[in-house]
Amino acid sequence: MKMTSLKQFILENEILDKDGRPEEVDEKRLVLPYEELAEIPQGIIEKYGNKTEVLDLSHNSIRELQFLIHFTNLTTLILDHNEITSESRFPFLPNLTTLWINSNKIMDLGSFIPKLSRSATNLRYLSIMKNPATPSSFGSGSFAQYAMYRYYVISYFSKLEHLDEQVVTSEEREESSKHYRYLRLIQYILPITPKFPLVRENKIV
Repeated sequence: MKMTSLKQFILENEILDKDGRPEEVDEKRLVLPYEELAEIPQGIIEKYGNKTEVLDLSHNSIRELQFLIHFTNLTTLILDHNEITSESRFPFLPNLTTLWINSNKIMDLGSFIPKLSRSATNLRYLSIMKNPATPSSFGSGSFAQYAMYRYYVISYFSKLEHLDEQVVTSEEREESSKHYRYLRLIQYILPITPKFPLVRENKIV
């Protein structure tokens, strides 16, 4: 079974198997890497938007994300190597469980993560490595910075099971509650989200 690609859509030809018979196309998986896209063509949205469950847009030039509102059944979204910033906003994606946004331009987790948590309320797998704001366990930032970064992100996603390259542990869940319980309370009470520069530019402030 072949996945839908941009080239296939443009050519509008049947995909044939080795015996020359039409091969079934999996319309639930839309794979569009390395297409120099800033957004998805309207024709593809109209044809596949409400069918796609897995969307791979890695290695493009995407920054604005409102087109995702048309992908109502999306469960997995891959956005590695794009132009996503702290100001980029996801629409409400209640079915999204897996999100990869590695190697983008996210500078401020204090701005980005609260917005993401409101858009992806059922997220279970999140990877945001190799962004300017994210320390790693491989030497970018101290151990304390990396731990606090994980606590901060985990505190926003109650169903998160895996962050970056590591499983979310019960100990991390407990520590995240200790460190950021007050932050959650303030954000619940105030009509707007206050900016807490807790994890910014690889620094815990």
